[in-house]
Amino acid sequence: MTVSASELARRLGEHAEAVCREYLCNGHRSGNYWMVGDVRNTRGRSMHVRLKAVGGKAAGKWVDESSGEHSDLLDVIELSCGLVDFREVADEARRFLSMPLPSHQPAPQSLGAQRQPAAARGSPEAARRLFAMSQPIAGTLAERYLAGRGILLSVHERALRFHPGCYYRDFVTGETRPLPALIAAVTSFDGKITGLQRTWLDPVWTGDIANRCARTSRTVLRFCARGFGMPFEDRSAMKQKEEFVRLALAPGANVSLLCRRFGIGRTCGHKLLSRYRIEGEAGLVEQSRRPRSSPARSAPEVEAAAVSVRVAHPAWGGRKIARVLAREGIGTPAASTVTGILRRHGIELGALGGGAQPFIRFEHAAPNDLWQMDFKGHVALRTGRLHPLTVLDDHSRFSVALSACADQTTETVKARLITAFRRYGLPWRIATDNGPPWGDGGRNDFTLLTVWLIETGITMSHSRPCHPQTLGKDERFHRSLKAEALQGPPFADLAEAQDAFDQWRHVYNAQRPHDALDGGVPLDRYQASQRQYRETVEPFEYAKDDLIRRVQQHGFVSILGRSMRLCRAFAGKSVAFRPTNTDGVFDTWFRHQKIETIDLNTLAR
Repeated sequence: MTVSASELARRLGEHAEAVCREYLCNGHRSGNYWMVGDVRNTRGRSMHVRLKAVGGKAAGKWVDESSGEHSDLLDVIELSCGLVDFREVADEARRFLSMPLPSHQPAPQSLGAQRQPAAARGSPEAARRLFAMSQPIAGTLAERYLAGRGILLSVHERALRFHPGCYYRDFVTGETRPLPALIAAVTSFDGKITGLQRTWLDPVWTGDIANRCARTSRTVLRFCARGFGMPFEDRSAMKQKEEFVRLALAPGANVSLLCRRFGIGRTCGHKLLSRYRIEGEAGLVEQSRRPRSSPARSAPEVEAAAVSVRVAHPAWGGRKIARVLAREGIGTPAASTVTGILRRHGIELGALGGGAQPFIRFEHAAPNDLWQMDFKGHVALRTGRLHPLTVLDDHSRFSVALSACADQTTETVKARLITAFRRYGLPWRIATDNGPPWGDGGRNDFTLLTVWLIETGITMSHSRPCHPQTLGKDERFHRSLKAEALQGPPFADLAEAQDAFDQWRHVYNAQRPHDALDGGVPLDRYQASQRQYRETVEPFEYAKDDLIRRVQQHGFVSILGRSMRLCRAFAGKSVAFRPTNTDGVFDTWFRHQKIETIDLNTLAR
């Protein structure tokens, strides 16, 4: 019969203490819990397993307090035994519970049954059979061999396995004998095993003897054939080195054999002997690997300047700092060099400094063709809230306005925009999202603020709902604003916030290199608009073929005997209905801005 994983876990939970004593033998019982270091059966008290069900909580559940991991006893069997496939885990659980094998697995062959024919030597089938007969490397000589060379593998490693008795033939003597071996699978692109790489291990120590492929292949795990590392453990490295040289200097000692048994290469072993003969025990001390000279090393003044720029601008990464150094004539280090300098001085580039992936960029051809406008999410003041209003030129990334506002009302935004218009002139178009005060959540694109902007001669556009990437440049500006100007304690009031905004806005426009501008600054690309702001609204003349109507209260308007409702923001304004090529279909315009298209054929008289 087939038993589900949940049923296996439940039955293991009924024998939780027996399971713990079998697979977590380095722990001990404490009340209703089994205490152990972790799920891999190390000593300690970080992990506890519930032995009996209490208060509706099932037995056999465990939690590792140090890592936050939690699961059932099936994972205990998997991780403590180093198993890979769930079938192996289930078979081990059934073996422990003395349960029968599932019906889908073939029963063991009787003694008289016909054996499977042998696979051809060196064939993929022979490689697959040998790989199937091997076992996971956890807790084996292969794991100690890899760890001695600084190679730590995941418990779920599938490509490497261990065979305790793989036949090895000595090409010199012709002798064949079984030796433990590290088995590495060589697979095709679809994951099918096509060959093996065997590395035989010295059963006395962890040094490898030889390598041989079961099938010719260029896909070889190179670290298997190395054997030139220095796997002395840090805790007793000096003691092991001293022991090695004393044994190697003894009369008649076999240095090659000792190197193999200590897990080091012969080159390393003879180097230790040479140093010991010249310097004594001092020659065994680990020496610096720093080169005697570094001609390409950055000059101290370049390093000092890079660190100084980073301290002044904690959110800038290697690319921006490199641009600043080149612009000021200090040096021309690569961005990666600047990053290395920062890290050597203990400065790590975190979430606010570098790491962004390149994007497909687009921009308008000239300054003031498009401005992007939005509110940065409100932040706390010591008393009250701060609403940063940001206006950005699409072509140059120039910050046209950065205002510390007390609210997000129409009058507040209007006053800040008038100040910007008087200094920089009028743009041709302004893009916003759909929130107030320039939208109504996507239901209505026109408000009193947008109507006023249209009357000043600006075309208005809105992003699609739930598409902030339409205003991507302004959103990226918000990220820089948050990282460089809004870090630290809250501002005392709006005046202090505006002073900080003005200082940072100058840095952003005139000093901060911009990657999208090839390291330039926005002020180099921006030009003030030639369109002057008019303090009063000028009259507008529609085309002579347009049907002019005045919008009534609540946005109602009549045309050709049919009544309809436009946006109430146009109340009291004159709009034009412009005929199209389709009979009964009109485009509705307010000044130069198209409002919508209406079909009189669908409206009742």
